[in-house]
Amino acid sequence: LRFFIVVIIAPIVEEIAFRGSLLAYIRNFKPTKKRVYIAIILQALFFSLFHLGAYIVGFYNLPNASAGFLAFSSNISAFISAFLFGIIAGYFVTRNGIKNLAFSMVVHLMLNFIIFTTLTIGVV
Repeated sequence: LRFFIVVIIAPIVEEIAFRGSLLAYIRNFKPTKKRVYIAIILQALFFSLFHLGAYIVGFYNLPNASAGFLAFSSNISAFISAFLFGIIAGYFVTRNGIKNLAFSMVVHLMLNFIIFTTLTIGVV
């Protein structure tokens, strides 16, 4: 069930929410080229903050300071990774000829699959 939620459901829902709804909502205030770039950055920021909240749960329950620092640095790298993915996905979703969430959903699904399976089998 966890695999299905993380790898299938989450990418679809997140792409609809962030790239579909939020990006379009911000962009449509005044649809200029500058507004599109602002919308891409803002939706990427909200997307990464959403993921940071998911990673930081249980942060204060760590056994010692070094584990806390490791968790903090992992959260920062996860935040940056999610932010960069949000910018790249937002860029492709707004390009002429693409303008389709299916592309970002498939890429998001593949990334979640890779991350989930490597964490599950203990490679990382």
